[in-house]
Amino acid sequence: MLQGEAAFITILKWGLGIFILLVALITGWLVWLNRDSEKVMLTLLPALALGTISVLVVILFGLKEEVREIEFPALFTYDRASKMPISAVYSTSYRPPSEMFASIVVSDISKTNPEFFKRGEADLGMGLYRDVALRLLFDGLFQVFSMNWDVKVSNLTLPIGNHMIFGPNEGVLKPELKTWSEVKALFPESEVLQIDRKVFDKLAVPPGTKISNNDERDSSGGIYKRVVRIYNNFVDISISITTASGMATLGMHDPLEQIPETDRNKFWTSSYLVTLRAKYNAYRSGHPDMPKYHGWVKNMFEAIENQLNSRKHWEQSREWIQISKNKPH
Repeated sequence: MLQGEAAFITILKWGLGIFILLVALITGWLVWLNRDSEKVMLTLLPALALGTISVLVVILFGLKEEVREIEFPALFTYDRASKMPISAVYSTSYRPPSEMFASIVVSDISKTNPEFFKRGEADLGMGLYRDVALRLLFDGLFQVFSMNWDVKVSNLTLPIGNHMIFGPNEGVLKPELKTWSEVKALFPESEVLQIDRKVFDKLAVPPGTKISNNDERDSSGGIYKRVVRIYNNFVDISISITTASGMATLGMHDPLEQIPETDRNKFWTSSYLVTLRAKYNAYRSGHPDMPKYHGWVKNMFEAIENQLNSRKHWEQSREWIQISKNKPH
C-alpha cells in the first residue's frame, strides 16, 4: 500500500469514527429526553439488539486464522568415536555453521563430563545430535532476542555464513525475560541442554509468553521428536526436531572431501526434519499489536534457519567452495 493511500484510509477511519460517535451521542441525548416514552423504548431495544448482532456477525466473518509453517533438513556428519563434527576433525572445504557451532557444544560436553562419550550409545549419536540441534536452536534465539523481542533484523547473507544485525524497534512493548535456567529445566535428561550459557543467558519474549516441552516418545519410551511450544494470547508456536535417518556416510561432504576410503567408515551422518509452525489467534487478527507478533515469528524462524537449515547452508556455501577449489595451490 502506498503512503498516500495509507494516510487517506487513516483519515477516513477517524472521520467515520467521529461521525458515528456524534450520531450515538445525539441518539443517546434524544433517548434520555424521552426516557419515559414506551414507544421510544420499544423501538430502541430491538434496534440495539439487531445492531449488536449485525456488528458481531461482521466481526466474526472478518476474523481470519493464519498459519505460517516452514520445514527443512538439518544434517550433521561426525566421527563415530569422538562425536566431533567432520569439519573439526578434517580440514574440509564445506564447513556449515551448524557443524562449526556443534563442535563447540560437543567439546564443552567432553570437558564438563568426560565419561559421557564412553557410554557407547546404541543410536550412534543420533539422540545426542538431535539435542545438539535443539541447543543450537535456543542459542540462536537467546542471541537475537537477548534484550528485546520486537527487534529489527538485517540479514547479511555471505558465502561463508549468515550474520544478523539487530536492534529494538520503536515503541517496543516491555519484554518478559526467560532465563537459561528455566529453559534447561524443561529438558533435565539432556546433557547438551544442561551446559550453561556463558553470555546472553536471558531470552526476551512478549508479556505472558510461556515455553513448554512437548516431546513425543515411541512405544519403548524413547524420545524420537523434540517439540518446543512457545505461546501467548497472540500466537502459538510449535518447533519440532524429528529424527529422520542415519547412515555411515560423509553426507553432503561426500563429493567434496578427499578422505581415504579407510577413514570414511569412521563417520556417521544423522538427518533430522525441523518443522516450525506458528498459528495466530484469529480473535486478535485485527489487534494493533498483531504486526509486532508477525515480525517476532519471522525473525525467530530466520534465526533458527540460519543455525540449522542444511539446504540453506549448502546453497550459500557453493560459491565459496568453488572459489576455494579454483585458487592456485
